[in-house]
Amino acid sequence: MSKLLCPECRHENEAERVYCHNCGAKLNRTEAVPIPGKTDDAETVATRERLRKMMDNRGVKTRQFFFKYAKLLLAACIAAALIQMFLAPDLPPVGKDLELGPQIGLDLENAILQHHGTQLTYTEDQVNAYLVGALKRKKTTLLDKPMLDFQRGIVHFDEGMFRMTVVRSCFGCSLYSSAFYRVNLQNGKLSATGEGGAIGRMPIHPQLMQFANFLVGDAFKALEQDRKEVEKLAAIEFHSHAVVMTAPTQ
Repeated sequence: MSKLLCPECRHENEAERVYCHNCGAKLNRTEAVPIPGKTDDAETVATRERLRKMMDNRGVKTRQFFFKYAKLLLAACIAAALIQMFLAPDLPPVGKDLELGPQIGLDLENAILQHHGTQLTYTEDQVNAYLVGALKRKKTTLLDKPMLDFQRGIVHFDEGMFRMTVVRSCFGCSLYSSAFYRVNLQNGKLSATGEGGAIGRMPIHPQLMQFANFLVGDAFKALEQDRKEVEKLAAIEFHSHAVVMTAPTQ
């Protein structure tokens, strides 16, 4: 900072003045001298710099630009997730004119009673045909979800695991919820380890799926009697598009 001394009254004036603030005499700007003891300390300089940055319009525009496009990105992610939720996953074909599927429940009862270690092999098409009738008979237990009308249940087999997909209708729009499991049958106890799930084509992490088992839980509840028969078996194995069940021996 500097000062200008008036040649007439010796009044100290600011460096930008042309005329003396005290007497009005014209100032000689070439005689500006620094004001001693007025040097800004580091804290004052830092405070002034922060204020300058806060008042800088470029910073404000940058923040506005960031928040604007962050909102657009969030909206796009939500829209993409909703689209994935309403898309049908890859499912085994299920015909509308299926004949009565194999009586798997009756086959299991006979194999268990005979104690011959019989092996029963069914393709996923045969199991899906059986589910059409089995779940239709238990449809009253599948109608406890408001505005969601149960349509069908579909299974898909792969090596060591299976997928159950439940299809429901909401105002004429089909909604798909799936759960993936690895199954183990040991000492008459059937256990299933969750491997995740999906709503439509949107995947659900296994740790989150443990809180979303209600998506397919009613379908498993409707098949409770079949589960009890499976627990009487000696073994059950899942392979690509097929399941092999071994009855116990004497």
